[in-house]
Amino acid sequence: MKLFGFAFIVAAHGESIGDRLFASFAKQKRMPVRKEDADQSVEFHPVGPSSCDRQFGFRYQWKGARIPILMFDNQGDIAGVQIVINSQEFPLYPGSNLKAHETMQPTGLSHNEGDWGLTVYFKDPTEICSAHRRAQGGSVGDRLWVAKANEPSGFLKVPIYHSEDELFNGRWKASACAPAGFAFPGSPGMGLHYWSMDDRQGNTDCAEGEPVFFLYDKGRLQGLGIEISGFDYKLPTLGNVRPAAWEIPHAYLAPPGSELVEFPRQPLDPYLFRREESFKCNKNLNAFDTSDQGDVTVATLHVMFQDWFEITCEGHEDRIVNHTMGHALHVV
Repeated sequence: MKLFGFAFIVAAHGESIGDRLFASFAKQKRMPVRKEDADQSVEFHPVGPSSCDRQFGFRYQWKGARIPILMFDNQGDIAGVQIVINSQEFPLYPGSNLKAHETMQPTGLSHNEGDWGLTVYFKDPTEICSAHRRAQGGSVGDRLWVAKANEPSGFLKVPIYHSEDELFNGRWKASACAPAGFAFPGSPGMGLHYWSMDDRQGNTDCAEGEPVFFLYDKGRLQGLGIEISGFDYKLPTLGNVRPAAWEIPHAYLAPPGSELVEFPRQPLDPYLFRREESFKCNKNLNAFDTSDQGDVTVATLHVMFQDWFEITCEGHEDRIVNHTMGHALHVV
């Protein structure tokens, strides 16, 4: 197993995952981390029970879209996020990579609000309605736990510090790295991507790929990525609305309306995957045409806890792949 020159560090109990919460690389929206701020926001509205739900706390949904939902604990602090779909509009597995009763669970919400969801916790989920103290020092949480019913603990417990080539006994593998400035001068970075992969030859089936990926820089967790794969041109947007400019080949795809999810197009290398590792089933993703697998869709969302304008990919220059992007190391 290849190491990147860092020692493996075990995070101390209670260490913060970060001091901010941003969503969407495309729109770069700062999310409220206090319930009172969500109450006052014109961009969120409450969903679910008005009292604290023992599984999901107090929930607020992005207006004009389903993704994301923010979860707050009884102290009013951010406790996690939920990524939901309307299963009448966007199918669960095998019509997508969203597997019922594995990564996806019933949310108790209406179809229109999102009846199935992937749930991510930043704090102890058993204390979401019984927390005894407020968050300290601006921290958004002390963990990144993705609810996954077929894991022994019921969660993917993502390490805050990790510098090896693989995660979770090789099920997630490090691929390409995107430093700040990679897209355009002054653009945010994403870091080193850890994708769910069957192998490193791109043979992962789109329906079998996990809907989460993880982002690191210099051995420290930077953020979480959501990756929703669909087929037959289906999308997890409200009303299955397609992104702007979808009918123009190779055009940049902007989120429609108020949606925050992102719509990548090829090439996915060199910034998301190393060339040989890019999934073959994604060769014409978001093409919305009759080409081979042109009906395959992918919607992503980047959720960041650290300053993405400081991501350098230092120590992973080989993972930037396109070495002309080395100038990005000097942008931050």
